[in-house]
Amino acid sequence: MKKFISLVLAMTIVLSAFMGLGFSVSAEDTQVLNVTVNDVTTQVPVGEKFTYYYTLSNINIINAEARVNYDSSKLKLTVVDDSDEDLYNAFMEQTFPVVYATVPVYNFDLTDRILYNFSSVKKAYEFTDNTPLTVFEFTALEAGDVTINTDMLEMADENKELIVDKTPQGSVQIKDYVCNEYITYVAPEEPTDAPTDAPTEAPTDAPTEAPTDAPTEAPDPTNVTNISYTSDETTINLTWDEIPNVVMYWIYKYNESTGSWGAPYTSTTTNSALVKKLDPNTTYQFKITFKLNGKITPLAGATVFEASTKEAATVAPEVDKITNLTYNAEATNIKFTWEPIPNAVMYWIYKYNESTGSWGAPQASTTTNSILVRNLEPSTTYKFKITFKKDGKTIPLDDAEVFEATTKEAAAPKDINAAPDATHVTLNWDAVEGATKYWVYKATSPDGPYYIYHSSTTNSMIVRKLKPETDYYFRVTSLTVSNGVNTISAVDHSPTIHVKTLSKDLVTTRVAEVKSDSVTIEWTPHENSDMYWVWISETTNDTTKKDEWKVLKSFTDTSVSEYTYTNLDNAKTYFLTISVRYYTDDGTKMITEYFPVQVMTKYTDGDMLTFEPIDDTTVKVTWDEGIDVERFWLFIYDESGNQVQITSTETNTVTVRKLNDMKNYTYHLRVKDNYGFYGYITADEGEKYHE
Repeated sequence: MKKFISLVLAMTIVLSAFMGLGFSVSAEDTQVLNVTVNDVTTQVPVGEKFTYYYTLSNINIINAEARVNYDSSKLKLTVVDDSDEDLYNAFMEQTFPVVYATVPVYNFDLTDRILYNFSSVKKAYEFTDNTPLTVFEFTALEAGDVTINTDMLEMADENKELIVDKTPQGSVQIKDYVCNEYITYVAPEEPTDAPTDAPTEAPTDAPTEAPTDAPTEAPDPTNVTNISYTSDETTINLTWDEIPNVVMYWIYKYNESTGSWGAPYTSTTTNSALVKKLDPNTTYQFKITFKLNGKITPLAGATVFEASTKEAATVAPEVDKITNLTYNAEATNIKFTWEPIPNAVMYWIYKYNESTGSWGAPQASTTTNSILVRNLEPSTTYKFKITFKKDGKTIPLDDAEVFEATTKEAAAPKDINAAPDATHVTLNWDAVEGATKYWVYKATSPDGPYYIYHSSTTNSMIVRKLKPETDYYFRVTSLTVSNGVNTISAVDHSPTIHVKTLSKDLVTTRVAEVKSDSVTIEWTPHENSDMYWVWISETTNDTTKKDEWKVLKSFTDTSVSEYTYTNLDNAKTYFLTISVRYYTDDGTKMITEYFPVQVMTKYTDGDMLTFEPIDDTTVKVTWDEGIDVERFWLFIYDESGNQVQITSTETNTVTVRKLNDMKNYTYHLRVKDNYGFYGYITADEGEKYHE
């Protein structure tokens, strides 16, 4: 690690030689800046330099971003830039993890703060016991008080998992880490050699011997005396006899882990010092050096003395825990809620992994008193723990209580039914509570593979474009919304139903004509049939629901191939189907129900649309609402048969604008009923209007 060299505080030496006089030296009072780092204050003479650094312990990190805050009116930062080629290249090549000051490629503001980061590193760096993350060199500009501190904005470990996360509201600590801040100031040694221009010999007329009765001067003291102290659990206040003319004292604390005294722990200009951030019930060794008459007493000759902190008062800690825990379970997610813990800033929920026998990483985190755990299996019991951070401390996972929660069974459609025809099959199933959509899967063998055919928002579907006399297998899954999450019952589908499509030679049905009060259907006779039945329903196209169907007519004359049913309601949906009794080649009698047709009767024939002119280019069109209509479409064609407008509405009126008053227009009304049937209900030629 590259060391910063502190500047030597200049001493003003006034040399004068006149009329055979000797040398005289005068020293001004030293001005100091009280620099506080991590609650420890160090006195630095104005004009001298010191280093500040921030350390991490026992962690590997791949990314870090932090901000150093300081007062630029009292401190000047020495910036390392690319003029220091060796240091700049080492930093850019990421050959060491320590950032000395900063470099121009990083964003920083030299007035009050520095912003730095490692975002470009390609490997994780290991920080052991107090490895410096940053080292900055400052110069004291003026006397007074100043504080330096570091805000960690963002940090990620070697697995790219966040330890500290930067958010719009500030930074949030997610995992615990050990950090410290330090200041290092070592007062410069005074020169011991005499000035080179000092005379080497005494004047010839000076007396060669000192008077025998001249007083001998006492030597300067080398140690402080009468040291005493008071202490509490984390601080020791040291006091000693004041030594006249001492301008600075430095207090050193012995480091048991490194076996050395290291840098000064704190400094002072008085005969007392407060040593902070100590451990309770611990004995420490100290030394004190000082600066007197321009000289600093050596650390090696300083007297070692001991002082002890008091034992910490045993106060039973207030134990917080998760209480009043409730949950709402669905098939694939569980939402937990609990009583809020005062001053808790973050909660984490863990799920026990049965396969690994461990709790692993948190499943989710939240700043509120509720959380949603996703991606669970239906009908499964899980074990959970919740930890939280309060007053800067995170409760250990081992201290958290274990609780269980069970997911629900996946909601899947049941009782699926099918009505086949030669090229299509009508499927019906029981509706699933809360389902917003269904998916129909199709296969040609019972073991699959099953492919999605289509989706439906209702509990029925017509599967089309099938091959005659072919085996098909169908399944249905549902989509429900629970706890704000879409849940698909793909893990639990409906029972599989086997359907064989009919022969294309068997009877099929079609709608031949639709009027306002009647419907005509046709079918293709089968040569081996001896009876037909015409059925009608007003509520369903599921032919298995016999109580909702009634027979309109039966025929033993197999030459009959059409039937008209009258006395129907205007603009109403009906379902019609044919069943046939026929004989197979081996003489077996069969009765089969066929694919039903859906039809909506028209409005009253003739002038079903009412036209009300508004102006030369605008007309209001109105019609009866109908019984089962969900939506209307009004198509408008010009005299050449070109469609010029289309309007959609859920009401029974439309205002048509931007028409040409010199043209005739034809209007057709199309509807969608509540069963999904689309059809035109105006006469085939439409209705004409021109005003």
